[in-house]
Amino acid sequence: VADHPNADSLYLLQIDLGTEKRQLVAGLKKYFSKEQLLHKKIIVCVNLEPAKIRGIESKGMLLAADDGQKVALLEVEKSEPGAAVSPEGYTNDTNELAFEEFIKLDLKVANKQVVYNNRPLKTKLEFINVAGVKDGAKVR
Repeated sequence: VADHPNADSLYLLQIDLGTEKRQLVAGLKKYFSKEQLLHKKIIVCVNLEPAKIRGIESKGMLLAADDGQKVALLEVEKSEPGAAVSPEGYTNDTNELAFEEFIKLDLKVANKQVVYNNRPLKTKLEFINVAGVKDGAKVR
C-alpha cells in the first residue's frame, strides 16, 4: 500500500490474485490507514476495463460497502487469492466491463452478507460477509 503521488485521498495497492499481481488505485485514505489494508484478503472486481486515475493505471477495483457513515472492506477468511466470487446460482462473466456498467449493478448489504438480486455473493468456500455497516449499504 502506497500513497498516490498525485492525489491526497488515493492509495496505490499492489495485490496478488494467485495467478498474477496487479495494481489498483483506491479512494480509501480517509477510511483506512495503510496498515489496516496490508495483507487483507479483499474482494476485487478484476474484469473492469483498466482506467487511469490521476495518471496511474488501475487494473480492477477493490470492493467496499458504504452506508453513508461507515465504510467496510469486503473480505474472506477461507478462500485463497484469485478465488472466483459470484452470486449464488450465477456463473462469472469474464467479459470486460465498463465502470459505468458496473455501478449500475445493485450490490448491497443484507443481513451482513453482500447480495445481488437477493442472492448472496460467495466463493466456493464461503459467503462474502461484511461487518460494521448497516443493511442497505451500497457495495462499490
